[in-house]
Amino acid sequence: MENPARRISQWLLDQLAALPEQMTAVYVEWSFSYSPEPKTRREVEFLSLCAFGFSALSKASFDCSNPDHLQQLGDFIWEGPESFQVETALSPKMDWTSVLKKSAADAKVRKLARGRNLLLLVGYHDDAVFDVS
Repeated sequence: MENPARRISQWLLDQLAALPEQMTAVYVEWSFSYSPEPKTRREVEFLSLCAFGFSALSKASFDCSNPDHLQQLGDFIWEGPESFQVETALSPKMDWTSVLKKSAADAKVRKLARGRNLLLLVGYHDDAVFDVS
């Protein structure tokens, strides 16, 4: 499979480019989703990514270790125009949090996020959240 970090970086660029101007923070969440495989009883597992935007969160006011701040991630006011999915069997035993962090560290992603002074957060659904701004 092609480098998943590169594909995710491009997806991140697309999401950030679509982000409305009033947004000050983006949270990219990953999870697993499942779909029945046609004509079999198997389920196919996918990595799924979604981007969420906030206007009330900022670099100066958000602490990833503060449970009260983490609860605010449910109060998004924008959702990215498209999610990202890739079949996990194509990259077995992948550490998807590390891949997402690497993708967010891409020079083009960082330039766009820093140019807008965005708080950029990544994490697994209902788990640890990391500031990769």
